[in-house]
Amino acid sequence: MFWTNIAKNVANTYDNSAGADYQSKKNFFESENLQYFYKMYELCKENNAEFFVTTSNTCFKKSMTENMRELCEQNDVLYLDVNEHIDEIKLDFSKDINDIFHFNLSGAIKWSDYLGKFIKDNYELPDRRKDNKYKLYEQQREIFAKQKEYMYDKICYTSLVNFKDFIKKLKDLDTSKNIVMFTFRGNSVSRLDDEGKSLLMDLGLNMKDMKDGDSYAAIIYDGKTEWKHSHSKTVSIEKYINGISCNCNSGGNININDSYIMVDNQKKQAKIGINIVIWNLGQNMELDSSTFSTNTDSNPKKQKN
Repeated sequence: MFWTNIAKNVANTYDNSAGADYQSKKNFFESENLQYFYKMYELCKENNAEFFVTTSNTCFKKSMTENMRELCEQNDVLYLDVNEHIDEIKLDFSKDINDIFHFNLSGAIKWSDYLGKFIKDNYELPDRRKDNKYKLYEQQREIFAKQKEYMYDKICYTSLVNFKDFIKKLKDLDTSKNIVMFTFRGNSVSRLDDEGKSLLMDLGLNMKDMKDGDSYAAIIYDGKTEWKHSHSKTVSIEKYINGISCNCNSGGNININDSYIMVDNQKKQAKIGINIVIWNLGQNMELDSSTFSTNTDSNPKKQKN
């Protein structure tokens, strides 16, 4: 709802002439920013380079961008304001922004694609993609492709709020690139129904003999699931995967304080219910870390760490 309201109001914010006091023309043209504008202008001129200015933040007051537009026009500088091209870029404010000013990954890609086409249409630039001097471009492109895959997965799993939707989606996760860790704490299956157990079993977790308050830990990696289960004692799985230390400890309801997930000696989750951590190996970063209170609900909403 929050982002839906932003989507409705962002255009009004930009077009609202009452925002003229956001930054007065006097303050704008006497600001330190103006000094840097002319420094960059002169530097480009000295090096026979085009000076091109963009406003890449969304939801600015129109009065401020008009000041910048006027400054660029006075100096014969090309200016592009993202706020004037929302429809052309196909920005969706409910999906493409991180906050009211900044793009998330999908928004940044849309803006970058539009900006690249704009530059190509307005300047004569040689194609350097096969030039050995620019081979770093290909290396960076590969790095970005991995980062993009990570971010899309992160956005996907972050947006999955309910336990059953989350577990269903785990079935699609590439576990050659990600480690999935589970630990059960307390009366973690009090409200876990047959459907919930079946979804966990689809991931390779053996739930057939599971009773409320039992200790249970599991790690999924590279298509294989390792699990440990006990009615009466703490269980632990410790593994080193691609140099990453993974420790899933479960005391169930017997040793309730002895239940946690640790990655490289940092505790990630230790709440009552089913704790799940997804660790991305390519970025060596947490993809998601959540707890589901299956002790109180058959399809609970996630709790973040």
